[in-house]
Amino acid sequence: QPVPRKLNLPIPGITATLLNHDHLEIKTVMGHKVVISLPWRVYIWGSVVANMKDDLKAFLVGVGPDAMGFVFPKYVYSIFPPEAKGPVEFEDRAHNDICDTLSARGIIGLAVYTWLILVFFLTGIKYYLKIAGNEKFIVLGLMCSVLGFLGQNLVSFGVTPLSSGFWILLG
Repeated sequence: QPVPRKLNLPIPGITATLLNHDHLEIKTVMGHKVVISLPWRVYIWGSVVANMKDDLKAFLVGVGPDAMGFVFPKYVYSIFPPEAKGPVEFEDRAHNDICDTLSARGIIGLAVYTWLILVFFLTGIKYYLKIAGNEKFIVLGLMCSVLGFLGQNLVSFGVTPLSSGFWILLG
């Protein structure tokens, strides 16, 4: 059984304790407590970064769609804490849309993805400033919806029900 250890967070009034390799306990001054499994996702993201640093071809064009599971085990052990016990899960997605895009499609794919989102928001702002009346609410609603999807996708990945809605809104 791993010993819990306190983490130094630069946020006043918040303390964090790493309970094990997969669970982080966060407490507030008011006594509210929540346990999250974010550390495991950080290890997944770290394995993507390790792969990108190690392999120039993967950095440029990625490892291919749904192929992260082939390279994940090689890199997760390089960043996984040595005191962690138990089996390491098999991961075929990065649980973060940015890391997932980088892993599957490389920096070129991530640049295209970022460009599409940037063009969407620039076009939305342009139309928002140009139109009048209730149409402004439609444009604002579309932009907020896409922003919500982007926020959610920072700790998830594009499964069909989520990503299809995102791409329809973006289109």
